[in-house]
Amino acid sequence: MSDIIKCTCMLADISEWAAMSEEYVKFFPDNRPARSAFAGTGLARGARVEIECIAKLN
Repeated sequence: MSDIIKCTCMLADISEWAAMSEEYVKFFPDNRPARSAFAGTGLARGARVEIECIAKLN
């Protein structure tokens, strides 16, 4: 997780940003990668959130 540098968060409802953010920071307690978010419809399998991450290679 420390190699992740950017995440894109897709939310079924952008009003759920705060709830998603509370969970998101638990995965990155020391290293908070850049992130962006937007609302989308039709996420896979009825998901409420989908997160795509980009990591650096060592």
